[in-house]
Amino acid sequence: MGACGSSESRRTDTAKLILPDGTLHEFTSPVKVWQILQKNPTSFVCNSDDMDFDEAVIAVGGSEDLRPGELYFVLPLTWLNHPLRTEQMAALAVKASSALTKSGWSCGDDGDARKVSGGDVNAHILFHCPFAKEVWEFGPWEHSLDTSTQSSFFEKLQFSKHQPPLPPYGFTGNAFPWICWTLWTSRNQLMFENRSQSATEAFSKALGSLKEWEAAQPTTQESKQNYSPRCHASTENSMEISCNTDASWKGGIQLAGLAWIFTDPASKELHRGSAAQDSVSSPCMVEALAIREALLQAASLNYRHICVKSDSQVLVYTISTRR
Repeated sequence: MGACGSSESRRTDTAKLILPDGTLHEFTSPVKVWQILQKNPTSFVCNSDDMDFDEAVIAVGGSEDLRPGELYFVLPLTWLNHPLRTEQMAALAVKASSALTKSGWSCGDDGDARKVSGGDVNAHILFHCPFAKEVWEFGPWEHSLDTSTQSSFFEKLQFSKHQPPLPPYGFTGNAFPWICWTLWTSRNQLMFENRSQSATEAFSKALGSLKEWEAAQPTTQESKQNYSPRCHASTENSMEISCNTDASWKGGIQLAGLAWIFTDPASKELHRGSAAQDSVSSPCMVEALAIREALLQAASLNYRHICVKSDSQVLVYTISTRR
């Protein structure tokens, strides 16, 4: 049993680009990212291999070529350097599967390829494909998920949200989006890399990713210990100065922009500054450098009581827990 494949030989000689409206473009000759952005000025290009749950979305550099055999998305600039939410990942998986299938990719089982078209594309890829059905049969709930055409995607999602996982699996969240995501990535691996896996392996991978993600989240008790007391302390100190930091990052050229602003307890601006930094390797490093520059500025201005505020939850949690 294999995941969804192509009705033709698996085409790895083209670079595939999915636009915001779901349209798939395939390029047989080299094309620069900046050429794509000329027609999409409020967007950026991201390689699907660089996308994962709760990880910041990074852009492909404007001078880089779209590589054959790779799948790319054109995403709105508001997504850049921000973690992908579960529902965003699921939506992208559905959009990509639909675009690929409409472009000539279809689902094959035991070498018997067949076309899927119309409104059945998404449902077939995630639920009706023989491989998908076999994966869902392992569902970690007391009651099996209805993979028939009698229920919509939303109804299936609602069902999963109200089904507690069975005890042996060792997680507390909803496995539904993780299984959908794994079905999509399994299909991509078969199409682009000619790598197949069994339904058991795909299901185990989905649950493993879910448990790994849950293990990385701070517990409720830790969150209260790390954040709440500090927030209360800041409101009680009339001499404390707030420092808000932010940063932007261009992954293709590893260039970062750093900014900070100081305000007094009455929210009146005291000072602001900005700086550029090259050779920065990651979005988290960019946010850390912004805090570092702000603290250096605070020292030069003789600010002794400061509350630093950043929109990078990963960095704040790491610093607060001294990890």
